[in-house]
Amino acid sequence: LDIARRSTLARIKKCCQIMGRQEGSLTAAQILYPIMQCTDIFFLKADICQLGVDQRKVNMLARDYCEAAGRKLKPVILSHHMLLGLKQGQAKMSKSDPDSAIFMEDSAEDVARKISNAYCPDAPEEAPTGSDGESMRLIDDDLMNPCLDYIQYVLFSREDSTLEVGGRSFTTFPALREAFLAGEVDEAALKEALIGEVNELLEPVRRHFQEDSRAKELLQKVTEWRRETLTPTSSLTRLELPWLGEASSPLFVVFAPLPTEYVRVSDVWSVVQRLRSAPEGHQPVLWLEDWSARTLDCVGGDAECVASFYQLLLHGMRSVAPDLMEGVKVCWQGESILQGPSDYWTSVINAGRKCSLEDVRLALPEGDSLEGASQVVAALMHVGDVLALAGGGRPAVLCAAPGHRGLHGLAARYVEESGLPTPEVTASAVPALRLRADGEGLEADTNVYLTDRDADVNRKIKKAFCEPENVDFCPPLAWVDALLPLAGSFVVKRKADNGGDLTYTDSEAIRADFSSGVLHPGDLKPAVGSALNSALSAVRDGLKSSGDLKKAQKKLETFAKKKAKAKKK
Repeated sequence: LDIARRSTLARIKKCCQIMGRQEGSLTAAQILYPIMQCTDIFFLKADICQLGVDQRKVNMLARDYCEAAGRKLKPVILSHHMLLGLKQGQAKMSKSDPDSAIFMEDSAEDVARKISNAYCPDAPEEAPTGSDGESMRLIDDDLMNPCLDYIQYVLFSREDSTLEVGGRSFTTFPALREAFLAGEVDEAALKEALIGEVNELLEPVRRHFQEDSRAKELLQKVTEWRRETLTPTSSLTRLELPWLGEASSPLFVVFAPLPTEYVRVSDVWSVVQRLRSAPEGHQPVLWLEDWSARTLDCVGGDAECVASFYQLLLHGMRSVAPDLMEGVKVCWQGESILQGPSDYWTSVINAGRKCSLEDVRLALPEGDSLEGASQVVAALMHVGDVLALAGGGRPAVLCAAPGHRGLHGLAARYVEESGLPTPEVTASAVPALRLRADGEGLEADTNVYLTDRDADVNRKIKKAFCEPENVDFCPPLAWVDALLPLAGSFVVKRKADNGGDLTYTDSEAIRADFSSGVLHPGDLKPAVGSALNSALSAVRDGLKSSGDLKKAQKKLETFAKKKAKAKKK
């Protein structure tokens, strides 16, 4: 996940040579492939990576990652020569063409047939390239003769080698190559000598597969597999969530917002309102995407910062809506994945096989462009999450925030294509609680944060946009809509000379008074600040009394300062 976080999609696409694919034809799963191979290098703690030259780009990705992650010790890359394919124009063997290479289990007859039919030029031609147009050679060779290639890198790689060709003995490859190009050794003699040497080399291997019962059994299985017409299996792998079997009621799933350095009160209200909209008889579920958040570099990809954000968010929700939260099943994505990591990641890979990069791009939040490898990984993880939730036999409703709507749609389609009941995707209208229009003001001044003090809240509300008699866009009125369900009433304190106090129990009445001019912004704003501070009193009490919440708050504040300092540089 960290490799994906630190890699652009363009960088990962450059590794497509390892799959024999061109960049424009990749599925989402094929973006995972080089990331997983790069991860293996660090899992194995490899100091030296010895692989074919076609793997060098993913090996270099490992070194690039070390640079980005600040790792001082980088793996040493040792790229090996790739044998040419036996047919003209083949830069290397082809998995789809058995006659493009000699295999360890080939019979003597197979070897003779393949080499006899092999391409064997005696004059230079244009060098074949890999699928991305890049040469697969470590050393320039304009002849590109696969027979000579086998002789040089297989036969003459042995110490003190001698090759008998057409009645002549050659102890070095350059001498043999020169004789062939000069016409002193013809193609038939060259191939005859190569066939004999390769068969002699393979004979001990053949005996092993004939005489060793275990090896013989394995070879038979592989041979049968090659001959079969393989079709994709219909079995479905998904993460099993044990708690899904504890009841049969339908699920109503809300995905929490991705972490930022501050927990906005509007985020708390938004999630609470969505959970409240669960139909009767449904089990509300709150899904915290902590691992996806790290992948997407939220709060710097720091695990503690991600956890701190969600701890504060949960505290805010439990403080303002304790009765609701008692009935909510809270699921941490990371903890859930670790209950069945193999099944989960298999489901993610399988989803990637069915999804194109265009599918992922269309599923992103509006305005986002597909530039990071992490976006692909996180999108597929979202599908894996929904498959785990909706594939457990209980009907599921996905209540989408704007940022999750496209991803929910992508996941729902995949679930349906997998033959499972399609989860319903709904959107719950939640008022915007930003204190100024989008694009205006600093985020720190136009949003109320869960950790704001009384004075901070009052200052921000005082500066909020609030045009007299304008009810079409009035953030303080939007806050009244959010606060009324909590307190049951909303009180505006006024002097007797100004008509005395006003008490409202519904939004329509206060909007009517504000629209007519009966209620002035100068009276509305202080009332909103007072009501909001009252609603946050339980939140603040918890922040003061809990050591864990204090640490969480401190962790995010430290990250915010570090981020602000970095922006100034």
